[in-house]
Amino acid sequence: MNKQSNSYLVLSYYKKHWPMLVISLLVFILLNSSTNISYDTTWMSDVNIWLTILFLDLVIFGFMTLVTYKIRNEYLQNSISLIITLTITESIKLSFDFLNIDLIQVGLIFSSFVFIIGIFLMTPDKALKIIHKQNQKDRYENQRLLSEQSDKFLADFANALENQSILFKNNSVLYSLISKLNIKTNVELLEDITNEITKRKNDKMITYIKNNKSITVSNIKVLTAEQIESAVLSFNSAIKQLDQNTKQLEINIFETLGLKNLSGFVGEVFGSMILKVSNGQLVKNLNQDGYPDLLLHITDEQKSYYSGTYTIRDGIKIANSKEIFSPYKHGGIEIKANVGSTPPGTNDIPKLVIGQQRIDYINMFDWKSHHRDTNNLIGITWDFINSLPTITAVFYSNNLTQDDWSKIVQPREGGGRTTSVSLIKKSGRKKMFNNWIVVIDDEKYINKFAKPQWIGERVK
Repeated sequence: MNKQSNSYLVLSYYKKHWPMLVISLLVFILLNSSTNISYDTTWMSDVNIWLTILFLDLVIFGFMTLVTYKIRNEYLQNSISLIITLTITESIKLSFDFLNIDLIQVGLIFSSFVFIIGIFLMTPDKALKIIHKQNQKDRYENQRLLSEQSDKFLADFANALENQSILFKNNSVLYSLISKLNIKTNVELLEDITNEITKRKNDKMITYIKNNKSITVSNIKVLTAEQIESAVLSFNSAIKQLDQNTKQLEINIFETLGLKNLSGFVGEVFGSMILKVSNGQLVKNLNQDGYPDLLLHITDEQKSYYSGTYTIRDGIKIANSKEIFSPYKHGGIEIKANVGSTPPGTNDIPKLVIGQQRIDYINMFDWKSHHRDTNNLIGITWDFINSLPTITAVFYSNNLTQDDWSKIVQPREGGGRTTSVSLIKKSGRKKMFNNWIVVIDDEKYINKFAKPQWIGERVK
């Protein structure tokens, strides 16, 4: 609003209290009728004349502030309005037999004085505060109505959005639905509803489709599909909590880690969740670079052997020797995570950044290892869903061989790699995808994994 809109603000305030103006007019009419009946009541007729003139001043001045609203200087605008009001009022000839010219002059001067005081008292700031307070009351009432009437609407609408049956960008759909709720439609309310829908979508728990398969090592069942699913859900919950906590510190933890480090991070966090659901049948490899990541801890022999591989200092298990854990005598399970490869950015394909969903552009899933002996492998695929790293599928194979891994690529001086790496080959990927454990219950991912180079069929 501009400064010259002082008159608009004042009139907007009076607009909200128009019944008072009507009541005042009725009082004037009543007084006029009374004086017409009883001419001998001089003081009442005097008051009637004075109030009549005051009422005329109010009406004319209010009208003139509207006419002169384009004058940017509010004091000049009000002064001009006042002069015109006085001129018009002076020109009006009142046809009363008991007309008192002196009293009319006093009434004009007094009413003008009241308006001048009112102009200084009703500053733009005060007028804004009055209207802002009323708007706050209106908004509170709107939000109360929204809370009472729109819960089902929001849930249905969020579900429709998720199924892509309604375009989120089509605000006209929102407006039409809001109007059905008899709620005042405005931009702020629209933003509140879209934010609420986004929040509900984000809060909705992601579910998974389970395969009737388990994870076995050396013919020993180590984990069930239910335990894997539980670990996946715990992972997603932990990531969400981590994101909320770090954002309170104004840190985007995932951008800080970078895409190259995120897959390793995802694998480590998921490994921790696996340990929690394994009922003590798996323990963590105490060598960060050891193999495999999770160690078998089932038989008495395995437990006894493991207890002799470390010492405890300050409550922390310290490996007696790194070599004991790479490779570990009794074996275990290796975990690898992969976000999928996408083509380089072009005019048709955007260059994706951290937080953007990738499933529509992924053309390859693969897992990497530092050697060709990797077996008993849990392979994770993940993506950014609601801007958060989210596990989309878990695969497992216990029959990988060296032939399923490519020739080891050694780091070269000045190159980008700092460690040796071997990529899983097509034969290894086939073994992994043929033994899927859980897949996210989302049509976009189900259709993607159904392609021949991956699972090869719909899991649902």
